[in-house]
Amino acid sequence: MNGDRIARDYTRQNVITKAQELKWLMLDDIAGEIAELPDEIIQAVAVQLPEGLTTLPAPPPSDTYKYRSARLIVNALLEDACSKNGMPKKRKVEFREGKQRGDKTATPENSEKSMAWEDTVNILRSSINEFDPETENHDLRILRAQLVCLYRQEGFE
Repeated sequence: MNGDRIARDYTRQNVITKAQELKWLMLDDIAGEIAELPDEIIQAVAVQLPEGLTTLPAPPPSDTYKYRSARLIVNALLEDACSKNGMPKKRKVEFREGKQRGDKTATPENSEKSMAWEDTVNILRSSINEFDPETENHDLRILRAQLVCLYRQEGFE
């Protein structure tokens, strides 16, 4: 407010109080409300995905993804899709990393996972190229949210 980086305590308190009065800040039961969303809404998210994207690729076996974070996986996918030079060397290393450490996860399956990842990246890349330049950032945010939602449905956090 007026160039201040952080609102003063009384201003913040007034905003919170007003939001509560207007029932904009009803967070007590939000988890229950989300849990009660109908399946149709969740399924509608998948309908808007780019054509040809029927399955989501498994993430690289790298330690980066060991916490099974949907957000990290989707950020990596979209980062690769926005790159004009194909899958970056960094991601290829992440798919081979298990073998380099002598990990038993380094099997032919990892190269299949890498190919599935690259196929998905190509589909996303062509979809991103079709975005309207005026709404590009907005469309990308929606796409990211849809992908995160789908990975969470598959058990990623």
